[in-house]
Amino acid sequence: MKDLTLSFIKASALGNDFVILSAIEEEIDLGALSVLLSDRREGIGCDQVIFIEDTSNKEEFKVRFFNADGSEAEACGNGTRCVSKILMDQTETEEVFIDTAGGYLKCRKAADNKISVKMSFPQWNADINLREYQKISDPAPVFVDLGNPHLICFVEDVDHISTLGPILEEHLYKHDTQFPERLNVGFVRLLDKETIALKVWERGSGLTPACGSGACAAVVAAKARGLVSEKVNVYQEGGGLEINFNGSDLFMTGEAKIIYSGEIIINPDMLEAIKTFQPLDEVYAGTIVLVQLSPEGDKESYEIFADFGEFGRRKTTAALANSYEMTQLFGKAIAGVLSEDDSDSFTLLGYLDEEDNILLMDRPPHLKNGERITNDAL
Repeated sequence: MKDLTLSFIKASALGNDFVILSAIEEEIDLGALSVLLSDRREGIGCDQVIFIEDTSNKEEFKVRFFNADGSEAEACGNGTRCVSKILMDQTETEEVFIDTAGGYLKCRKAADNKISVKMSFPQWNADINLREYQKISDPAPVFVDLGNPHLICFVEDVDHISTLGPILEEHLYKHDTQFPERLNVGFVRLLDKETIALKVWERGSGLTPACGSGACAAVVAAKARGLVSEKVNVYQEGGGLEINFNGSDLFMTGEAKIIYSGEIIINPDMLEAIKTFQPLDEVYAGTIVLVQLSPEGDKESYEIFADFGEFGRRKTTAALANSYEMTQLFGKAIAGVLSEDDSDSFTLLGYLDEEDNILLMDRPPHLKNGERITNDAL
């Protein structure tokens, strides 16, 4: 397949940035394309990629959201405001309807160049039992479904989300039947009846400056606990959102900015190279302790020894990308897949470059050797 030239618009809302494109007609993996486009070194760089489906109706548009890790999201509040602003500017209208996997959204221009979105009717469950994590939230947490799932916890320090967010997501997804799918985790601090502070750990993207649907979920959860009034200002690192929820209708109002537009040339072979080696549940944190040349294979490769904590020292043979110098690999934190038999081998987790050499996947520095990790944490 020949190279593709794709036109895009870069947009931002509260520091949450997006690459927005028309739907791709060619048969390519949108998840892999999203990984490439969102890469801040090799691509354009963004938290999420948004595709607008072609439609002859200039008031209704089907939209798909993809996270930076290539997974598809049902909805995104900040992204919805950005894409609706673009569509209203292009169609010279004051109102558009966005059809997403998470619901049908009515968007309109508001005062001060802001965008207001009528969100899907939320569903919530206030009878959540986090078992050993119960002390995290006071009062008890609330699960909110806005087309995409959110767990909202009430805390004194929202900054703990950076460590507890990924732990909650991974633990609850794998071990608790209350949560059959990965979810967003929001930490809320109540300032007064009309003001809250929020930080969100977003599945597929991790920490971002703001989360629109997370802000809506936070207000729904707080109202379910009787903590806030009908109109609430939600402050996040990227700025503020106004959320109105009267128990039935839910509105989100905030900024949306167009940053720039451009074109990018995509080599389809690069998309084929974007893939992880093993299933998510088998990935562990390790540190390289020894690297030496290996005679194995039909190209220059290395024997790599890594410390995986309680799982001991493991080894593998791999052809590494030319960008690595052997002396720079010592002490490098990596992600690896441990063998299931009694051998002492492992497989490196990473991406393949255009010559099928491995680009190592760094693992989060806060994880200890031997800890299981997820793509969200990488």
